[in-house]
Amino acid sequence: MTAGQPRPHYRRAAPPLHIPNRVSFDSRRCMTIPVWDYRAEYEAERDDILAAVDQVMRSGRLILGDSVRAFEQEFAAYSGARHGVGVNSGTDALTLALRALDIGAGV
Repeated sequence: MTAGQPRPHYRRAAPPLHIPNRVSFDSRRCMTIPVWDYRAEYEAERDDILAAVDQVMRSGRLILGDSVRAFEQEFAAYSGARHGVGVNSGTDALTLALRALDIGAGV
């Protein structure tokens, strides 16, 4: 961009509240892709969610605490696995899965 030229204007399209299984375009050709609208589910589970967050925060153990251990055990049982390991990101989850399968670096 040179002096005197206006800065480009970028408009971020807001996601629709709920459009199941389709992609739509508005009049300016900005693609909107539906995302998971969690609000109704959150309202139904809000008290349990807040109680769980409060319990963890008051325990002083954000990692490696009893709540994490319980989650790992419950998720392993739910998914039919012998063990479960909670990690901090999808990247760490993928890294552990690749290492468990002895898949090394690509070429």
